[in-house]
Amino acid sequence: MLRKRYTAQEQRRKVVRALHAISEFKAERFDRAMDTFIELDINPAKVVALYPANVAGRLSVPPDEWVPLFGGPAPPKPESKPASVDEKQAEEGQELRRPPSPKGSIRASISGLRTGLESIVSSPTKARDDDAASVIGRPKGAPKGTFRVPQATTSVSDTHTRADAFHRSVETLMRYLSDRRPKVDGALKALNITSAEAHRWPDLSEASLDELFALPNVPLPALTPEELVRFAQIVDTALFKCYLLVRPGLLGPLCRVSNWCEVSEVEEALRAREVGQTPPRGFVHPC
Repeated sequence: MLRKRYTAQEQRRKVVRALHAISEFKAERFDRAMDTFIELDINPAKVVALYPANVAGRLSVPPDEWVPLFGGPAPPKPESKPASVDEKQAEEGQELRRPPSPKGSIRASISGLRTGLESIVSSPTKARDDDAASVIGRPKGAPKGTFRVPQATTSVSDTHTRADAFHRSVETLMRYLSDRRPKVDGALKALNITSAEAHRWPDLSEASLDELFALPNVPLPALTPEELVRFAQIVDTALFKCYLLVRPGLLGPLCRVSNWCEVSEVEEALRAREVGQTPPRGFVHPC
């Protein structure tokens, strides 16, 4: 199947726009980001990868890897700093400052005896104190009678704000997936492939992450049948998880017809939500 060949300048422009969409997504301007992803025909595996594992499953990618995932430069790896000459000399000076006690000397014997007694007497008590400290919130090793008020890293309002942002991001992903789904289905039907034949195609779980992220960012008609099937599997599986999280009432229409959902991921998501291993009533397995 012939595909449009982009010039180097066109390809760079496309990468720049995709990276800008990533910055929009990080700034919680989810709709703008999704509009760009749709316009650029971005591989849906990469779009779903921006979400946590309860949405993206194994496709989930941490934020510090989003830029290279979308064609940008990889962040530099921190290099271990070798010890300076001064630090080495300081360490050697500490070692030479006090010579070791001769073996069998009185001081060595007393020191060893005191160390052994302290380990017998104080260690269990210290261990119990540390365990209690971890329960009551007192810092380990702090004097008894001192308590640490747990310092909340985020306020309640911040928690609600983050939850609202996540909900909006999932709603926006559902819009993206709902846009892709009928178009992918139409491209498959043009090749006489329907979701009723899903059992004849390799499962999504059989594809490696490298293979899924390498799917091309091109218009749907330019994809091969195998690539279109992968798109359909990614889209339907992610849509199911989105519905399960924020719109469970929409699961019925999706589950009552043949679909491209990955059964293993669907059942795992259901178990995680304590719905049980039995899929929703009327669910049609894709295999």
